[in-house]
Amino acid sequence: LEIERRSIELADFVVSPSAYILRKYQSYGWTLPANTLVRPNILPFSTERSVPPSRRMPIDEIVFFGRIERRKGVWLFCESIDRLKYELTGRKVTFLGKFTPEDGESTGFNLLRRSAEWPFAPTLLYNYDRDQALAYLKGGNRLAVMPSREDNSPCVILECLIEGIPFIASSGSGGQELIREADHPNCLFEPTVDALTAKLTNVLAKGAMTGQPSFDPQDNAKQTTAWISGLVTEARTSAATAQKATEGQSARDPTRTTLILLAPEEMTPEQVHYSARETALRHPTCNVTVFAESLLKSDNTSRHVSGLLSQNLRFYPLSAFSEMTARLQGDEGMLVLCRLDQPIDGAVLNRADVALQNTDVDAFTMMRGHAIENIRPERAFVCAGDFHWEPESYKTGNTQALLSLSQDSSSGLVIMRAGLAGLLARVSPRDQQLCRTKDIHLFVHEVLLELTAEGHSFELIPDCFLTPAAMPPSRETFELPRLTMGHLQRTLNMASGSEAALLSRLSVEIFAGEAARQNAKSLLSTLTTRLGEAILAPQNYWQPEKAFSSYAKIAHVYGRPELALSLIASALKAENPYQAADATPATLTMQRARTVQLSDLAAAGHHTSINLGHSWSLRIDEEQRMIEIHPNSTHEGDATMVFGSLSLSKPMLFVAEIELPETAKAPVKFEAELQSASTDPLHHDWILQPGERKSVEFALTADFPSECDVLLTTRMAKRRDPTEGAHARWYGAAFWPC
Repeated sequence: LEIERRSIELADFVVSPSAYILRKYQSYGWTLPANTLVRPNILPFSTERSVPPSRRMPIDEIVFFGRIERRKGVWLFCESIDRLKYELTGRKVTFLGKFTPEDGESTGFNLLRRSAEWPFAPTLLYNYDRDQALAYLKGGNRLAVMPSREDNSPCVILECLIEGIPFIASSGSGGQELIREADHPNCLFEPTVDALTAKLTNVLAKGAMTGQPSFDPQDNAKQTTAWISGLVTEARTSAATAQKATEGQSARDPTRTTLILLAPEEMTPEQVHYSARETALRHPTCNVTVFAESLLKSDNTSRHVSGLLSQNLRFYPLSAFSEMTARLQGDEGMLVLCRLDQPIDGAVLNRADVALQNTDVDAFTMMRGHAIENIRPERAFVCAGDFHWEPESYKTGNTQALLSLSQDSSSGLVIMRAGLAGLLARVSPRDQQLCRTKDIHLFVHEVLLELTAEGHSFELIPDCFLTPAAMPPSRETFELPRLTMGHLQRTLNMASGSEAALLSRLSVEIFAGEAARQNAKSLLSTLTTRLGEAILAPQNYWQPEKAFSSYAKIAHVYGRPELALSLIASALKAENPYQAADATPATLTMQRARTVQLSDLAAAGHHTSINLGHSWSLRIDEEQRMIEIHPNSTHEGDATMVFGSLSLSKPMLFVAEIELPETAKAPVKFEAELQSASTDPLHHDWILQPGERKSVEFALTADFPSECDVLLTTRMAKRRDPTEGAHARWYGAAFWPC
């Protein structure tokens, strides 16, 4: 969405088929370019003949015209027919449009259920193309009804106007602009059930009038094509002038690009040397400046550096960052700031160079991604060059959206005009509180926010990507949210306590909480790895599935094995309410090893899906140990997960909490079944009402085989009930030894 927004805001020209959608964008805070104009769509046949004159005609058939979906107003139309169903004797009701998936099933099934109580059978014409649909509407005394509450510039209205087909449509959106103002009373109604019912009652009694377009379709086509032709001519002339101006000019100064590379603290001097030399060889026309604390602390610094210095490679201590970047302030060209171990493709530098020369933008950043060969439609991304890329995570080049959406701005790289190097001198790459180098993502984010606060601009280059480097995860906990909060008023001039400031602050605080949790987990993992993972391996008091907590690891690392064991025992006791109170850590650990957690198996992919083909059919939350199996519609079969060939020691108890949220429209049946080739299945089921949650359990019988398949199934309690909102959830489904 952010890339789409910036594509519009930065465009040379914006053309819209309606003024309505432009006002809608502006209401979201979008800024439209000066060259923005409205041009109605040109239909293929609109220039072949004149629009027929208006006429009144009786109506024998009411036709819903458009895709059969909520957005097009099909259920509003059905509510109106509900009110009029006993007054439509001798008349037909037809649905002319394609069915679409909605709320987990085709709208065709919902429509059949909705119309079952009507005293007549509606006609469903769901496989007509455009020409067949228009021919049908023109084939009798038929009224087209388009009750969509919001539309940009609906072609169905334009087609009815040009073809002389009587119709009525919702008022208030882009479709209204297509209709001559004098015809609004005849053709439009407010998008409510009352208004539509009143309009249909009037039309059935008095007949319907055909409408006239608010513009001449033939003149519109001529003017639009003439405008496009002039734009193309202007672009060609401009390109030819630019080409002529560059002929005979000298080649670009090879020293105009400076790479400022920060070496992370974990890199050894040898790694710094190697990476710096490789970068200098890869970019021989760039000045490469490396800031590396570890290199300058080495006893062999002089010997290493003397053999590596070349015309385009320099090393400095991190403490010299402000001084050395300040010297670059008056230079021409561009600066590239990133980590030393981040590979940069020459095509990326060329793309940014062209952008800096041809725009007034001061800095650019881009996203990380992975080059992919086989493109699926949902993963396709327009890219410069010969490869397709899949973004690792989406970034933004718009500070206003960045602050309100709590998005990071950069993938750890920024390319900026060299004249702004003084800004780098004022933003230190060293964290004074933590006494170490800042995470590169945080540092670049800080640079971009500082740049924006001083009135400069930065943008995202959306069609160039960085190859992910082997970087350790960030260990910053609160710095990024704190930094973002500090720029709210400074950057956007938000009044303290205003709605915009409060909403932005709320979103940043939500982001801060999640960032703190994720980075705290990362920090614990890093500490454990550094201090004691090797110690833990030979003295493993627990089973390999890691039932122990990170705190137990830290306790063991710091020489407190008894505390670590106590923590593990506490965690296991809290996890297993069926465990005896006097159980020892040893017995707890052994029993945990025999426990079978179905959510863990599901998260690891050790299951088979039956009738779970939709994107919404199955959801697994590993942290909450939750499995959500959405029931299927009647025609799609039962939604089932199969955990095959489980080994269940006895005595054993199946336990779980099941939940059906209030969003469900009808009760759901939860089923757990154990199947073995040598005996009859063991089956249990429970029915939950919407909003209900309860604990369930059953014991394995002594004669049931230990090797078996376990099936979890959810289905609607009554087969024909709607599945909308039926997010059937299993929490902590497991087999516990008892």
